[in-house]
Amino acid sequence: MGEEPRLERVTQLARSVQAACPGAVFIGGVAVAARLAETPGHADLAGETHDADLMLSGADLAGLIETPTSNRRLRKREFVREGIAFDVYVQGEHRLIVPYEDAYPASTLLPCGLRVASAEHLLLLKAEAFSDRQGTAPGEKDAQDIVRVLLAAGDLSCTPSIYWSAESVADVRVAVRSGAVGLAAGNAWHAARLRRAAEAAFGPLAKAVAERDPGPDA
Repeated sequence: MGEEPRLERVTQLARSVQAACPGAVFIGGVAVAARLAETPGHADLAGETHDADLMLSGADLAGLIETPTSNRRLRKREFVREGIAFDVYVQGEHRLIVPYEDAYPASTLLPCGLRVASAEHLLLLKAEAFSDRQGTAPGEKDAQDIVRVLLAAGDLSCTPSIYWSAESVADVRVAVRSGAVGLAAGNAWHAARLRRAAEAAFGPLAKAVAERDPGPDA
């Protein structure tokens, strides 16, 4: 028997965490892959992920069978379940751009059994990560994940949250260009098709942000 695909293993263990902590909201690569896996025509682009990130309320933290260690520098907690690393961002402790109290009401419980952040919130989180890591291998993964989110963004709001800025919109646009090339493995035609689809999905939200915050040169 072959080794179980890494993404399937991460998703399986994430489901076990979700069952014990109903208020958990998954973010990062596992959430992006779960959203894309539910999207007809793009499931093959879900990619791989080697760990799982989630947001939790303080009450749900008690549902974990592990005792997460605290990473004070990054304002998160960490634990390992069956060889898979989990990063936990606890309500009121983390510095992510989207707080748990906004992420949970907007999240979606997918048929796969994971509650994942909304497309808009995933974009914000990935744009922030891309801004910090642009030009690195993790930054390129962030760029590809931004394209993935947009390809699966059936619920992308055209009423932007307060956390969007002109800078975050610009980060998404830059990420789409490089991320599409990476997802297409250098195939120029395929990259152009992915870029157009991602830009079309993001366009209404980007326009709404520009109309709300026109900037000093408007």
